[in-house]
Amino acid sequence: MTSSDISDNLTNDLLATLDSTETGSTDPASSDPVPPLAVTIDQADADYAPGETVGITATDVGDGGSLTFSVAHVSAGADGVLGTADDVLTYDLTGTGTPWVVTDGGAGDLDGTVNGKIQTSWYVNSDAANQAFVLTATDQADGRVATVNFTDAPPPPPDASGAAADLTVRNATTLAGFNVGDAKFQVYQVKTDFGQSSGTGTFDAFVQVQGPNNPPTEQGYNYDRGGTYGDVLSPQYNENTSAQHNKALLLSDIPIVIVDGVAYREFLLDSNEQNGSNGEFISLDSLQIYQETSGNLGMGHVPVSENTPYTPGSGFGVTGEHLVYNLDASGDVWVALNSSLSSGSGDSDIRVLIKDSEFLQDADHQYVYVYSAFGGQAGDWQTGSGFEEWGTNPNNLVTFGISGTKYLDANGDSQTTGDAGLGGVTIFIDKDNSGDLSADDLTTTTAANGTWSFTGLDATFDGLKVYEQLPGGYVQTLGQAGYTIDGLSGEDQSGMDFANFHDFSISGTKYEDLTGDGTSADDTAWSHDPVTIFIDDDNSGDLSAGDRSTTTDASGNWSIGGLTLADVGKNIYEVVPDGSQQTGTLVQTVGNPGSGGTDTGNDFTNFLDFSISGTKYEDLTGNGKTADDTAWSHDPVTIFIDDDNSGDLSAGDRSTTTGAGGAWSIGGLTLADVGKNIYEVVPDGSQQTGILVQTVDNPGSGGTDTGNDFTNFLPPAGQGLTPGFWKNHLDILTQELGEFHSGWNSNTSFETIFEFQNLSKIPGTPSIADALGAKGGGVNHLERSSAAAYLSAAVTAVPDGPGGKPELNFSFSAATSSNPAIIAILNQIDTNDDHTLQPGEVIAAVRDVLNDTNAPTSNFGLTGQPGINDIANAFDAMNNQTHPDASVFLI
Repeated sequence: MTSSDISDNLTNDLLATLDSTETGSTDPASSDPVPPLAVTIDQADADYAPGETVGITATDVGDGGSLTFSVAHVSAGADGVLGTADDVLTYDLTGTGTPWVVTDGGAGDLDGTVNGKIQTSWYVNSDAANQAFVLTATDQADGRVATVNFTDAPPPPPDASGAAADLTVRNATTLAGFNVGDAKFQVYQVKTDFGQSSGTGTFDAFVQVQGPNNPPTEQGYNYDRGGTYGDVLSPQYNENTSAQHNKALLLSDIPIVIVDGVAYREFLLDSNEQNGSNGEFISLDSLQIYQETSGNLGMGHVPVSENTPYTPGSGFGVTGEHLVYNLDASGDVWVALNSSLSSGSGDSDIRVLIKDSEFLQDADHQYVYVYSAFGGQAGDWQTGSGFEEWGTNPNNLVTFGISGTKYLDANGDSQTTGDAGLGGVTIFIDKDNSGDLSADDLTTTTAANGTWSFTGLDATFDGLKVYEQLPGGYVQTLGQAGYTIDGLSGEDQSGMDFANFHDFSISGTKYEDLTGDGTSADDTAWSHDPVTIFIDDDNSGDLSAGDRSTTTDASGNWSIGGLTLADVGKNIYEVVPDGSQQTGTLVQTVGNPGSGGTDTGNDFTNFLDFSISGTKYEDLTGNGKTADDTAWSHDPVTIFIDDDNSGDLSAGDRSTTTGAGGAWSIGGLTLADVGKNIYEVVPDGSQQTGILVQTVDNPGSGGTDTGNDFTNFLPPAGQGLTPGFWKNHLDILTQELGEFHSGWNSNTSFETIFEFQNLSKIPGTPSIADALGAKGGGVNHLERSSAAAYLSAAVTAVPDGPGGKPELNFSFSAATSSNPAIIAILNQIDTNDDHTLQPGEVIAAVRDVLNDTNAPTSNFGLTGQPGINDIANAFDAMNNQTHPDASVFLI
């Protein structure tokens, strides 16, 4: 036995129970005898029509041997072409899959002879038209197998070589499709390729085209047969009149599918022609797709004048019309179709994919019209029995939603934990990719709890961005970049959250620091000219053009609003008012008070500059500052603050001069000046009495430190009498000494007059006259000078001259000696500071320097103190002053 080119790839299948009878010799539908037709197992007729019998002859069979015969239906595989590697054997037709056994010479052997040859037959039933089969004979003794192919062959298909797309077979090429212009044409069975059963819901027709009496060509377009958008319209060409299958089509009704990353609108075509004898073939000669502003274009309007007939290639000719696709845009082309590829009406043969980018997406072009024409290629390509219908797959209208929550970010940390939702905020899908809310964008508003959502979105929204319309006075802390829609997944997207931090403000109060001790409870609100407060936006440390600022009100309060998180940490300054200085906190910092809050307590305190003042007095009596002092009436005196602490007036010291009444003042002082020394430049010929150095005190904000007074004594020219004068005028000595102390004269003991307790301090017992003539230095020098000084002091102390005044002025001033040490000693001797030496002061100095027992002072005579010669020289300076003529003593 031999085998042909098609092998049974299902030889291991379990077939039905063996039938040893001659199963192929009669037609189950007829009792008429079947005429015999001889055929050998390795040779078949070219074609067997239904109702014929296939004669089967098997040779080379062992005498009396038995063969098992079976017939299988050969079906085209996935490529739709018989004779290729993916063919499969099936047992779906009558007579297939039922084996029978015939024994050589037995009852089933038609030659009835045991001769190594078996003859039998198989009947071609009515459902075998245009099908292919394989017959298998298996030797039961040795397992040898012989096969032979035979067919009920169809006529050859029409020539499709001129078509722009040949979609008459199903294979990898036609499934991938052909590009014709901007459209892709594919073999596509929606019920198979979409993964659906043969049930309903996968094909929603919007236009059926079928002319009366099956004309060879048919054309038509979808129209509003149901009157949904106006008048109930009528067919213009070969359209069906069913409102269910002829209707206005919205762009949103057309599914979007993604092929190789490109978004297409999907149109399905069921050509619905009869099968067999090439009746399944049809040509698609025209396909035009328009977008219009109305869903009620076409014929049948009332009145007729409102009809808008369609012209192939030109559309309806109305305003706003947009041609999306034209099959013949680049020339007259056609597409070859095969209706037998689908499983009958309600399934598609092909689909046409039009790029979504070719469609206008605005609200004025939501109606889609599809015009098509068929059968124009004539012959086997002409239209036949069934209607052609265009439809969509509603199951491909995959929609999804997006959602999120709008939060009020209470602390600006970009986190939403614990934050409340914010209602009334616009969320939008940026359809025009402008980055801003535009007229065509889809919008929604957040609910009171901040939630929002969009539903019913499709793949056209892929890649679009979702933003919020930022409310005035807020800054985004979450969702600043928006969210990208993944329209290809078709799944809901949640968590598209936005958060906002409301602008906040800062505030504070400007205070006057009354005591200059910094911020404290005794401060009062600023009551002077308004003060400028500013945020140092440019970090310059000074008020600049771009800095935000305000001024204090009558109560010193101030505030600045509209601040964002970017301002937190910036410095806040005041423009320090002229004539004041800052105390307390010099620089405040912007804090985060929380969304919409106020950062309070940014206070500033200032201490107003103050002044010092005083009066320059003349100490008439030289006894220091007393009630008998009078305002200085002499040349102006310079008063200065010793800024460099030198003790003298220097270039940098602040100074002023006394006025006509001796008053003076220096202003513009700050807390840094408190404690500084105030001096006068002592006028020539005068001597300071009272307080020699004043000190700057704190009089309080804007106050005046008063009473910084200076007193000066202007002594008359001092007069003195030398030891020689007194020694040569003993009569005057006795007169004046007796007036000072009754009974005393020139012979009175020096030690008695000077009240010595230790009489050994003076050599011998000299009289006052003897002391005036003492020779030499040391104690003798002291005797001479002090005796003369005592007598002059005694005269000065007794006012018995003309007018009751003393005849002598035994006073001293800076003019008494050019030696400052002498003046210093005289000031020490002058214990009552009247710049006049009194007799007791002379006595105290002499006893002190000689260390007499119980000396009244202790300024002299000790180690490091002025000694005998120093005291004697000081008395000499007094004695050597200008002295009057002896005649002034005559009375």
